[in-house]
Amino acid sequence: MGEDLIGLVAVIMVFSVPIAAILTTHYRKVLELKLRLKGQGSESVRAEVEALRQEVRALRDTTMQYDLSFDAALDRMESRVGSIERMAATGATGNATKSVASSVDNTQSFAQNSYAPMATSASTYNEEPLTLRAGN
Repeated sequence: MGEDLIGLVAVIMVFSVPIAAILTTHYRKVLELKLRLKGQGSESVRAEVEALRQEVRALRDTTMQYDLSFDAALDRMESRVGSIERMAATGATGNATKSVASSVDNTQSFAQNSYAPMATSASTYNEEPLTLRAGN
């Protein structure tokens, strides 16, 4: 019985070495695949976050362009209303009504086209602090 046990242990040892090698290789490959999938997932998330950041920058620039054009149109309207009020105060009422009509037409055309020349100044949004102006 002792000789049979030695033979059995020898056979088990001979075949257990390749089986252990196969199992450890398989376990290592599974871990590599899991790590690779985690790495790809984080790369895709990073790419999506960067794309969202680019969209936010573009929206911020567009918003700044519209804000600047609105501000310019508002300044022009204020100056025109001020000049109309001065004209009305001096007694030039006949000319004031014509001036009001032309001011409204000019302001509407300016407000429609004013965002185009402001495109170059909107690129400095990230470098300069945003200041809000209070109306008079």
